[in-house]
Amino acid sequence: MSKDEDLVILRRFGDLNMLHLLTLQTELDKLRLDFQKACEDDENSDKFRVFGYLADDSAQRGADSQRGLKREQKMALKRHLSQNIRNTLKEYNAALLTESQLRNLDPPEKGDVTYLRAWISPEIGGGELEEDDRNCWEESHDDDFVSLKNPEWKQNKILTYMNLIIHIAYYKLWGHKNVCPCPP
Repeated sequence: MSKDEDLVILRRFGDLNMLHLLTLQTELDKLRLDFQKACEDDENSDKFRVFGYLADDSAQRGADSQRGLKREQKMALKRHLSQNIRNTLKEYNAALLTESQLRNLDPPEKGDVTYLRAWISPEIGGGELEEDDRNCWEESHDDDFVSLKNPEWKQNKILTYMNLIIHIAYYKLWGHKNVCPCPP
């Protein structure tokens, strides 16, 4: 749209970020419960083994090899769950920190949003934008906007608004003929 990088207004998509965090939180809780269950099952098998001394030697050897196989499977399950916990926790923490940073970004000033909406209107400069592209800046999303500002933005603001006035004047005098298919 413009190469001017003094001010950029974007949506934070707070609802989607929160949905992502809540989904990861639920996934982590399920992984925690699964890991606890695997640990409890392991403890219960150890308790069963304590009573194994009652069996005779041949029966004990067969039971020990079976328990050894089960123990390896349980250890593999716990390693797998532990790896999933680490990966999901890493993703969750990154998303949590990102959301925290996004919430600390400054919202745009009302005048800047008004300017943006005027600029992307089909009559002024946003004729090439699809309607879906313009929908990101509807009034219903005002509380979801963040602004990324060049530190010198305040100094250039007057020039930016003068530029908009020139574009509006151009549209009113000549541009509407190109936008509006009027019958000859």
